[in-house]
Amino acid sequence: MSEKKKNSAAWYAGTLIGWFVIIGMFVCLFYLGLYTQKEVLGIYDIEKRIERLENAIINKSVQNE
Repeated sequence: MSEKKKNSAAWYAGTLIGWFVIIGMFVCLFYLGLYTQKEVLGIYDIEKRIERLENAIINKSVQNE
């Protein structure tokens, strides 16, 4: 009975959960890095400014009709 039973369902479940945790950590780190990069470069501020300009242009075109 000293053999390792790697073919058991518990071993497969543990391996699957382990891979999900590892992949989840990498995905979270990727999105955290992406958010941090956008925040540092000021891209979110630029997006807000563009949105305000778009709304102003749309409002002016609606008023002119």
